[in-house]
Parts: sequence; C-alpha cells; structure tokens
Amino acid sequence: MEISSQLTAKPTVRGYRAPNSVEREVLELIEEGKRGVKIDSARLMKLYRQLEPVSIDFMLSTWHGSLFNGQSGDGWYGKNMISKGHVQPLLFKRPDGSVYSNEVWGLAHLKPGTYEDLSETTMLVYNDKPLYDYFRRVTDETVIGLTPAVVAKEDFFFQLTRDHVVKIQP
Repeated sequence: MEISSQLTAKPTVRGYRAPNSVEREVLELIEEGKRGVKIDSARLMKLYRQLEPVSIDFMLSTWHGSLFNGQSGDGWYGKNMISKGHVQPLLFKRPDGSVYSNEVWGLAHLKPGTYEDLSETTMLVYNDKPLYDYFRRVTDETVIGLTPAVVAKEDFFFQLTRDHVVKIQP
C-alpha cells in the first residue's frame, strides 16, 4: 500500500486502525523525503520515540525503502527479512527494474533490542559490520528505521514499506 493511500485509507480490513496524529505526521514526512526534502533528524527522533515497537514476526517481509536525508540512496531498494537469522539488508534495483541483494556488507539477522530508554523492538544486526538498525511501527505496512549515531555519523533515519510484489533476483 502506497504511503499516500495509507493517509486516506478507510477501515475496511478487520483489525485495521487508522493512523493517529503522530503516525500521520510521519507518513507526511515520508512523502516529503521521497520528493528529496531533507527532514531534520531531531524532528524525526521526537516522532520516532512516540511510535510503537514491532515484533520480529511483524518484520518478516520484503521492504521497499526511502531516505529522509534528501538523497536518493544510489539505487538502494530496501531490505529482505526472510527469517530471524537470515536478512538481506541491502537490496538494490538494476536499470532493468529487477531487484537483487547486494551482499557487499554481508547478511544480517534480527533480534530483540532496546534503543536508549524506549521499549524493546526489533533490531537488525549486520553479521560482518558494526551496524544495526532499530524499527518502530508507523502503520501495518510501514516502519521507520533508525541507525543510531554510535554507528553512523549522526542518527540516520529511513522508512520501509512492505512490498507484496517484488521478487529478488540472483
């Protein structure tokens, strides 16, 4: 489901919950980020802290992402979370539109983790690099990821939207 349709979706699915004001604001910032607008990381952190944690089972999917830093991501497509112990953290898109796993930084795994004083959520840990991401729920189809400043130059935020269609190519 596209981000813009998540803002206006009607509750037709059993268990569906319309986004609250914080979630709507994050969805709007995602749209701005997709247009190349750099979103202030302090603003994102304030919103991130108000979002719900996610379980590992919730994260098992292929995800299409975008950045909040005003950059395109140089072909970055998203992440493929196959199982708790097997994650392809760097999916890229070829010129022909096919999506592949770029394993230049290796694979990753999922585990429960806690960022600062927030409740436990799912954490993605790269197997061969000192990198990790924490995820929070925006909607049932969208999460925001945080790579904290301790492993990046500054807090780095990105969004992932569940992808129900893409097939990963070799």
